[in-house]
Amino acid sequence: MAEKKRKLDHRQFQDNWTKEHGFVEQKDCAVCAFCCESVVCRTSSVQRRFQTKHQSKFKISEEKGEAIKKAISGFKKQTGILSQAVRMKSKATECSYKIGQCVALNGKPFTDGEYIKETFLSGAEVLFRDLQNKDIILSRIREIPVSARSAERRISDLAENVTTKQTIGLKQSHVFSVALDENTDVNDASRLAVLARYHENNHIYEESCCLLPLHDTTKAEDILCAFTGYFSKQDIDLNKLFCVTTDGAAAMIDKKKGFVKLLENHVGCKLLSFYRRAYVQRPHL
Repeated sequence: MAEKKRKLDHRQFQDNWTKEHGFVEQKDCAVCAFCCESVVCRTSSVQRRFQTKHQSKFKISEEKGEAIKKAISGFKKQTGILSQAVRMKSKATECSYKIGQCVALNGKPFTDGEYIKETFLSGAEVLFRDLQNKDIILSRIREIPVSARSAERRISDLAENVTTKQTIGLKQSHVFSVALDENTDVNDASRLAVLARYHENNHIYEESCCLLPLHDTTKAEDILCAFTGYFSKQDIDLNKLFCVTTDGAAAMIDKKKGFVKLLENHVGCKLLSFYRRAYVQRPHL
């Protein structure tokens, strides 16, 4: 019964429905060009819709044929205008993402998007002055959403997309390595920077993975909790980790209670570990 019902609900659109009843195909449905209502692709449904709603308007067949042609032409023109508007809006949104990317890459405030748009408009007035479609170009520039709130959403979406792709790469990679550095930011808050190196699609990627806050202390246990918590949240298997690079702080490299030793105990195997010594410039004698 389920298979029979599924076959009935997914019949193909028939071309004669357009000529006889004024229906057009749209997204696996039959849409009436007169009232823009959709019905399932079934002859009985199409006939019933036309007979109950529109057939009484026509006295002779010539009037019916002419009215159907006019309705279909108007429907196609309307949908064409709507499709064009959607495409234009999509391009404006894409351009908004490009501007947001430039703002993020250059470390500028979100409000600079409006400044970029204003500059773009001022230059376009001169650059496209001799073109016939100058007004269309300027109107499209004005439609670009670049408010501070829009820039924030665009940059957040881009960052989320990068994180998603990176997480997929780390999950699919057979092994990966990490480099960690604990430091303080301009607000004197402790942060743990994590970089990951992994292999995907015949390419080796070395990217910033995350910047984790260390709220309380910066002991090895706190660093381990923040580090493992992030990878657990992303559902990344730490058993694929084979190499860790840290700074030379005691909390990182202590042989008994350091971060590397605690991480080895957590994953249950020996890790290849490196650390860099802090470079101190000696005064000239």
